[in-house]
Amino acid sequence: MFNYILIKEDNFDDFKGILPPGLTLLPERIILGCYDDEGLVLGGMSFILSAVEYEMDWLYVIPERRREGVAKGLMDQLFDFIRRTGEVYPLRAQFEVTDEDRSLYDFFLTIDGMDTVFSHHRYYVDHHDISKSEELKKDPLVQFDERFFLKLSRQDQEMILEKIEGDGIYVVEDPENCKKCCVPELCRVMYLEGEVKGAVFVLWRKDGNLEFSYLFSSNPVCTKKLVSVTARDIKRYYSGCSLVFDAVVPQTEKMAGKIFPGADTVNIYQTEWY
Repeated sequence: MFNYILIKEDNFDDFKGILPPGLTLLPERIILGCYDDEGLVLGGMSFILSAVEYEMDWLYVIPERRREGVAKGLMDQLFDFIRRTGEVYPLRAQFEVTDEDRSLYDFFLTIDGMDTVFSHHRYYVDHHDISKSEELKKDPLVQFDERFFLKLSRQDQEMILEKIEGDGIYVVEDPENCKKCCVPELCRVMYLEGEVKGAVFVLWRKDGNLEFSYLFSSNPVCTKKLVSVTARDIKRYYSGCSLVFDAVVPQTEKMAGKIFPGADTVNIYQTEWY
């Protein structure tokens, strides 16, 4: 028999063996744990009410107890919670699928009412991939004025964020928190004749690695320059870190495939429940 419990401060340590690095207790986050009648921890899940939807950011079952209904039971707990609230918001989750492990994908396909589809590719780039990239060795001839984002005035920072949010792809809901996550040497803006031509944001991930969070550019030469200098500085200052890059639109997919052809790639799927 499975037992479910809210993971809070008083029992957080009991589940440390399965909790992912960086998962913390937050007022808006609900973490559920599952254990059997003998007290063995079997798995858990975490979800957050974000804006007008629930975001499930973690679901795990210990390997030796999978395919016994643990994950299904956790999902039922989540659905019951959503139905009991005053307003039923949709549920969304994104997860990695490798050729070797399709378990989460197969699991979500069995859940009634969930629409599970391929979303995009995620690239894991290390300094070896950067070193081998022939594209990054070609330095664009156009000379841009490079400025670090965090050293700009607050007014200029807000102007940059407003400009890049105009494409509807990148939205910074909490600018101040975003700035705290920025890697100072890897967040820069490119100007040409006083006009903003591009910007790149690299953030720290919870696991201590780097996330290529956003690339804005109004021309291909600037795009090449931004990626080149970012890759160069990652190799120079953060060679021990991997770089995660989500290619969410055709242009970035094409760019990533050309610049980092040897990087490890995983498929990202998105599942939704209404």
